[in-house]
Amino acid sequence: MAKWDDLVDDTENIIDEVMDNAGLAGVIRYKVIANNDQKNDVIKVKKITPDLQYAFNTDLLIIVNEVIFEQIPDELQKLTATHALSGTHVNDNGNLTVAKPDVVGYSGFMDKYPDISIKIRETIKSLYDKKKNDESKENN
Repeated sequence: MAKWDDLVDDTENIIDEVMDNAGLAGVIRYKVIANNDQKNDVIKVKKITPDLQYAFNTDLLIIVNEVIFEQIPDELQKLTATHALSGTHVNDNGNLTVAKPDVVGYSGFMDKYPDISIKIRETIKSLYDKKKNDESKENN
């Protein structure tokens, strides 16, 4: 599979639902794409530079490692997306802000879902470890 790709509908629908629940769907323009070579982050959120905002009519880029995301248990997928987008806000001036996680995640999310936050982190870590082991077996 190519490094960059479109998402399957199920994954994109989850991201759209989280953006809608956060009140961002009608406020900012965003594009969701897949990069299955992406390491460490299942979902990476990037604010687009002003020149690219103008050129592509997009404010925010959400990049998903769909191979890993689809292996996360269904009940944790929406929470994983919610966690990844927890630092994305529109401030009082109408400017988009994408904050870096504090601690190893977003403290507000971890306060709200302490047990699930740990479970998500451990699930993602084990999936990346499994992928790494599978790749090393293929190369041997």
